Amino acid sequence: PSVETANASNSALPQSWSQGQWGTNTSTLSYQTGGGHTGNRFLRVVTTAYTNGDAKWMFGRVPVQANTSYTFADWYRSTATTQLVAELVSTTGTTSWVWIKSVPAATAWTRVTGTFTTPANTASATVYHLLSGVGTLDTDDTSLLTTAEATSTTVAPSTTATSTTAAPTTTAPSNGKPV
Repeated sequence: PSVETANASNSALPQSWSQGQWGTNTSTLSYQTGGGHTGNRFLRVVTTAYTNGDAKWMFGRVPVQANTSYTFADWYRSTATTQLVAELVSTTGTTSWVWIKSVPAATAWTRVTGTFTTPANTASATVYHLLSGVGTLDTDDTSLLTTAEATSTTVAPSTTATSTTAAPTTTAPSNGKPV
């Protein structure tokens, strides 16, 4: 999902994206102009005080196929370790989360990928690149493709993908990891 197009009803938000935050932390989420990885816009999370929880931007849930391997990718830069977590919604409407991987801090724009497999009854998904501590996280150029589609692209990742096949949890992520 692109962050280049602003929401028609609120130009402070990108089209089809929303903000999320929970726990005890002081975080600001902003839609930045200038200096993106590509284009002019990117997403920023700044956490200045942290006890627990996380803060993140998230694209709207998209339909996915059950029992299918997906690869999430984005370009990021951060001053702290961040997390990738998939949010899955089943055909019965149950929400679950799968921790994909920890992502190291990076001072320059860096591409990260992470792979997960959807359970049998999954209908839709989104992926959080979240900040669960004091620091700054910028993200741009996000994609979610089947792993077969992702491996047919010519862009080489700068960090190694991790395959996550563990069963999802129905408890919300805590500090970026399922409880």
